Amino acid sequence: MATIMKRKKSGSSNYSYTARIRINGFPQEAKSFSTMAAARHWATVREAEIREGRTLGTLKGNKKTVAEMIERYIESVLIVNTKATKKGTVAQQLNYWISQIGDLKIKDVTPAIVAAYRDKLKLGVTPRGNLRKPATINHYINNLSHCFTIACKEWGWIKENPVAKVSRLPKNNARVRYLEDDERAKLLQACRQVSDGYLERLVLFAILTGARRGEIESLTWRNIDYKKRLIYLLETKNGESRSVHMSKRLETVLNLQRTLGSRDNHLVFCSPTDPQKSIRFNNAFYKALKIAGIEDFRFHDLRHDAASLLAKNGATLLEIAAVLGHKTLSMVKRYSHLTENHTRGVLERMNASF
Repeated sequence: MATIMKRKKSGSSNYSYTARIRINGFPQEAKSFSTMAAARHWATVREAEIREGRTLGTLKGNKKTVAEMIERYIESVLIVNTKATKKGTVAQQLNYWISQIGDLKIKDVTPAIVAAYRDKLKLGVTPRGNLRKPATINHYINNLSHCFTIACKEWGWIKENPVAKVSRLPKNNARVRYLEDDERAKLLQACRQVSDGYLERLVLFAILTGARRGEIESLTWRNIDYKKRLIYLLETKNGESRSVHMSKRLETVLNLQRTLGSRDNHLVFCSPTDPQKSIRFNNAFYKALKIAGIEDFRFHDLRHDAASLLAKNGATLLEIAAVLGHKTLSMVKRYSHLTENHTRGVLERMNASF
């Protein structure tokens, strides 16, 4: 924004007019003129030039690299504002961009460059040997885009966000992989083989509640109300807390887990060395899957397994959505074929009464 100051020249009856321009992210500029009209004209033209990017050399981040931008973002934005359950994933995805384009100056990043590495993500596989899902690749792009947005709007490092112009992939992540009864029995048996009991309790908790991994990892004993028989899940994906009923079998699982001696403010499924940190169970879980001979299955699929059991036991789609914490029924339509028998029974009873 430009301001103009009128000053009387020393020893003269004439005045000078100093135009001063202050724009976030650019050095302050000033120039003096003998007339107000000249000062206003210069300020108008110069401010337009700066905003249009004709003087890119004045940008604060003109020499900053992508790696420098991401590192500052992680320290000042990610660590401060992001939920603990998401920090690791976001940081890992941002580190991908550092490894690929970290040496590039941020002013040199174009939509074409980002799109090329987006396509590379499509061809690459995860550490587990699976192709990345479109929604996951979109997370990579969105996280990088937010870095550029902050660098543009708050730090004044760059004129615009080039990632905003990169197309996201259409989502086709609909996946329903749940356990057959014999698979479930084999998995629980394998869990007992690879751990001292914690893995079986963890898997049972996931099946009996339909909770997400992040919700399980952040659960503390304070979130469990034995009197009301409710488990409160606070760190949810959609940001809204919800409660899950504590069945007798679930209570048994929790009582066994409580024998570890952790206090109310400790995590339910905590690390054996630090009760404030969640236990790491990836290796043990995939080892149990291998022993059980179960293929194409992830920990998140236990949530689908919970939904399938609910459907097979007569739950409606609305009830399944309530238990799983879905905001819309469209998220649970993938289980509609599992509720067909229940729907058929409802219609039969209605017809009989009619």
